[in-house]
Amino acid sequence: SGQDDTSNLPPVLNYNDWEYKINSANKLEITKYTGNDKNVLVPDQIEGTNVERIAEKTFSGNANIQSVTFKDSEAYHCVTISSQTFYDLPQLRKIVFPKNTDFVFNFEFAVKTPVLTDIEIDHWQAKFVDGVFYWDESGIKKYSMYVYCEGNTASTFTVPDFCGGVSCGRNISNCKYLKVLNLHEGCRPPHAQDYTEHTYPYLEELNIEPGDGNKYYYSYNGAVFVYASTLGGAYSNKLYIYPGAKTDKEFHFPENCYIDFPTVPKETKPVLETIYVPS
Repeated sequence: SGQDDTSNLPPVLNYNDWEYKINSANKLEITKYTGNDKNVLVPDQIEGTNVERIAEKTFSGNANIQSVTFKDSEAYHCVTISSQTFYDLPQLRKIVFPKNTDFVFNFEFAVKTPVLTDIEIDHWQAKFVDGVFYWDESGIKKYSMYVYCEGNTASTFTVPDFCGGVSCGRNISNCKYLKVLNLHEGCRPPHAQDYTEHTYPYLEELNIEPGDGNKYYYSYNGAVFVYASTLGGAYSNKLYIYPGAKTDKEFHFPENCYIDFPTVPKETKPVLETIYVPS
C-alpha cells in the first residue's frame, strides 16, 4: 500500500461532499463525508456558519481517504471531535487539525485506522509524540492517551511520566505491532478487558511500575489486576486484563483473587495450559 501513498498531495474541498445539520442554537454539525477524494479538506464554515462539531463515524468505511486536513478557521471558534469520528479507514495515514481553533476532543477519535501514523496539531492542551496523541482533559497538564496510532510499528511502548492514563484501549486492541505496554506507577491502564472491542489480542505484556502511586491497579507477571477498593465483596483483587497474546504456558494467580477470563479472541493462538489457583 505504501507505493500508492498520495497523502502528501494537496487536499480537496468540495462542499457537495458533506452532510450536516444546524440546530436551533445555530450550531453546525458535520454528520457524513460522502466524497471519494484521497486527500480531504474539511471546511471551517458551511453556508457562512462555523463548523462546531464532527459527528461520530463521519468518515466511516471510506476506503479512499489517505489524509484529512481541517481548513484553518477564519473566525476563531471551538470544534468538537467526537469519539470514532475517523472509523474503519484502511488507508488513512495522516490527520491535520486547524489553527485559530479551540477544541473538545473525545478519546479514541481514530479507531480501526491500521496505517495511521501522523496527527498534526498546534494547541496548548495537545501533544503528539512518538505516534501517540495526548490530550490535557482538565487544562492543568494532566494528559491522557487519546489515540495510539494503529500504524505504529514499535513492539514496546512506555507511557511517559506526563501522561496520567491510557484512554485508547480500542487502538491498543487493534494494533498488530504492539506487544509490550509499560505504565509508570501513577498511570491508569486502558479499559478493562471485555468480549467485544477491548480484547487486546496482540498484546503479550502489560506492566505497571510497582510503587504507592497507583491505588487502584497493579500488574502481576504481565497481567493487570484491580484492587478491592473498586470491587466490594469478599475478594481483595480481580483480574482486569490478561493480554491475549501472552506467551506463558502456566500462570499463578495472587491470593484472594476473583478470576474472570474473557473469551479468547479469534485472532489469538493461546498457549496457556495450566492455571494455579491459590487456596
